[in-house]
Amino acid sequence: MKIGTIIIIALLAFMVLTLGCLESGPLCGDGVCDEKEDYYSCPADCATEPSGCVDQCGDNVCAENVCLGPNCPCAETPKNCPADCVAEITS
Repeated sequence: MKIGTIIIIALLAFMVLTLGCLESGPLCGDGVCDEKEDYYSCPADCATEPSGCVDQCGDNVCAENVCLGPNCPCAETPKNCPADCVAEITS
């Protein structure tokens, strides 16, 4: 083998090995549920399936009537969120 061919092969091998080490974003399987990962794209890191609503109990707003889409607040009642719906407790 010619020296030029060996050098080219060595450079290509170096580039392949080093480019694989550069982190370009979240890595599924690293044990961290990053903001670009979710249960559906990386269940290994984000083990909890979303419930479809966001628990906002404690924000001083009794959210009784809420939308039913994802990222909407969960419905709150005096029973499940007395911190927000305390004034409405009658029994």
